[in-house]
Amino acid sequence: MHRKAGDVTGDLDTTDLDIVAELSADGRRPFREIARKLGVSEGTVRARVGRMQEQGVIRFAAVGSPTALGVACNALVLIKVRPGSVNEAAERLAGLPHVRFVGTTLGSSDIAIQTLHASFEELYRFVAEGIPVLVPDVVATETLQVARVLKSEWNWAEWLREGLIAPPGAGEDGGRPGEEAAVADARLRA
Repeated sequence: MHRKAGDVTGDLDTTDLDIVAELSADGRRPFREIARKLGVSEGTVRARVGRMQEQGVIRFAAVGSPTALGVACNALVLIKVRPGSVNEAAERLAGLPHVRFVGTTLGSSDIAIQTLHASFEELYRFVAEGIPVLVPDVVATETLQVARVLKSEWNWAEWLREGLIAPPGAGEDGGRPGEEAAVADARLRA
């Protein structure tokens, strides 16, 4: 089966997901240890990690804490643009080095970004002057200053353990084939 856009687990099986879970806890963990824990060969882990990297399923990077690294101003900006300009606007914003996250959204805003700045004045200039110049189709913005970060992590082991990611072979409702949709819905609500 070939992966389709938006089909996160199209080519993945449970061993792939177990490898992702292990690496999410420690991306520098030796393949030998992962293989031993999962009961597969080191070559299997190495090959699967290589394939998932090539497919863009995983990548390795150091994730720093903005606060610990001295970033004084961490903000979320919700942006509403004229119809038909969402993708172009999002692409422009994604090119900025201080913009850490860009996502198109459904709802009252079209784009959500996370942006990091050295000061509140710098944030103000970016929202009041920078965004309108870069994205002339902006209709409105709403800025949310992050006051305190309680959690910022991407530990896929938790997601997999809690059933928040549908396993390979899951039906469209998130349940396994033959599993009642209500069971899957209850699992997600818990």
